[in-house]
Amino acid sequence: MKIEFTLHPESRKEIQDIIREVIQEEIEKMTFQIPTSLELKDNEALLTRKEAMELIKCSHSTLYRYQKEGVVPYFKIGKKVLFKKGALLESMQILSNR
Repeated sequence: MKIEFTLHPESRKEIQDIIREVIQEEIEKMTFQIPTSLELKDNEALLTRKEAMELIKCSHSTLYRYQKEGVVPYFKIGKKVLFKKGALLESMQILSNR
């Protein structure tokens, strides 16, 4: 049995709006905020840029320079830059031994 139907332009627009709204709601459900200090094990804690600067007692420009020079490892989730606490401390130890 074959069923056919025709949508009027207004009905088609309504369906598109409903689909768009449902998709937007689902995207918002999937979006999450990264906690400022997600505790795993102490050395695996994820630090924000601000927390990293406080930990190693440096300025924003110094931390940025360390990143660009490859002195400190970091990674990004979206636009957020994060540092693993243990790797950051290890990098500072190596830097101080130079």
